[in-house]
Amino acid sequence: MKKILLASVALFGFAGAASAADLPVRAAPPAPIIAAVPVFTWTGFYVGVNAGYGWNTNNENVFVPGIGFVDSGSNGGFVGG
Repeated sequence: MKKILLASVALFGFAGAASAADLPVRAAPPAPIIAAVPVFTWTGFYVGVNAGYGWNTNNENVFVPGIGFVDSGSNGGFVGG
C-alpha cells in the first residue's frame, strides 16, 4: 500500500513540473512614461509661524541623579518657532 501511494505521489509531482516547462513566456509591453505637468511648485518666498502655550500640573517630586528630589509643581511656558 505504501509503495502504491508513494508511486502515485511521485507520478503526479513529476507530471505537474513537466507541463509547466512547456508554457511560452509572455512578457507585457512596457508602459509608456508620461511626465506629469506640475500644478503648483514651492518656488518663491515662504514664511511659517508657529506659536502656543504648554502647561503641566504634577503633584509628585522627581528624583534627579546628582541633585536630589526636585519639586515639579505647575510648569508652563511659551512654545514657538
